[in-house]
Amino acid sequence: MIHVADTRHATRRDLDAYLQMLVGDTPAGKLIEIRYTVPGGMRQRFVPARRTDRAAAAILALAEHADVYTGVLLRTRRAGGAKAVEASHLLFVEIDHPDAHDRLAAFPHAPTARVRSGSPGHLHIYFALRRPIDPDRLVDGNRRLAHALGGDPVSVDPARILRPPSSVNRKHTPPARVTLASLDRTRCYDIEELLDGLPDPPARPRAAAAAAAVPGRGPRGRSEDPLLQIPAAEYVRRLTGLEPDRAGKIACPFHDDREPSLHLYPDGHWYCYGACQTGGSIYDFASRIWSIPTRGRAFTELRDRLGDALDLHSR
Repeated sequence: MIHVADTRHATRRDLDAYLQMLVGDTPAGKLIEIRYTVPGGMRQRFVPARRTDRAAAAILALAEHADVYTGVLLRTRRAGGAKAVEASHLLFVEIDHPDAHDRLAAFPHAPTARVRSGSPGHLHIYFALRRPIDPDRLVDGNRRLAHALGGDPVSVDPARILRPPSSVNRKHTPPARVTLASLDRTRCYDIEELLDGLPDPPARPRAAAAAAAVPGRGPRGRSEDPLLQIPAAEYVRRLTGLEPDRAGKIACPFHDDREPSLHLYPDGHWYCYGACQTGGSIYDFASRIWSIPTRGRAFTELRDRLGDALDLHSR
């Protein structure tokens, strides 16, 4: 077991530097979102962006017993959705391939920061920008960088949360520390410079994207996986406590959604037609709630946790 308190002083400097990178030069009136796991879900805290010292103290304290995440972009109000973000001075990529270091080494621009997320070969990459960009341009830039670097094409949204250095990744046994591999704030770019020559990733139609995201699904129907037999309304209700309306929709839990935009389908699919513009299967939904990947060894953990949460063995 990792005792965060034992190395608090050794990691605090990295955490402070990381938070100062997230805050940038214009923190006035903005907030740092801190999200952390609790049994059955997650909770949020918001700290004034000027008080990185207070945010660091909260992260270190929470990391002693929970998985902790920070909003990559500052929030303009106490909400974690995309509508709480106005601009970004960062582009970011979440790379979870074993050859992450090789892919990054071949890229012509060195990142401002690299964070080891606690899983072997997994990196969170940050590029600081000389001028802020709006959320739409952020998503486009992140998608193109993810395509070029082999990053996660879903982890590109303005509301994204990622693990900060000094926190602990409890997906593994024993738990692994999240560390700051490098940070050089003099590495700052114009967005045109970063994206020059990068191709656009292939477009995925909404319906096709949702269907393609279902693990084990064949072209003629649902697989034999019992989790994939559960209607979306049922598992969403049990995992979140949210009650679908008569049209089978809920307010999306992944962004600030005042009008229900997440559609739940009887065949187990879900899709958000609001800010997220993404969807998939029960695995994708639980992955976003619990921040557990749907690939590699973590998928087994995700499946087992779903089985327990939904009393699958009693079916």
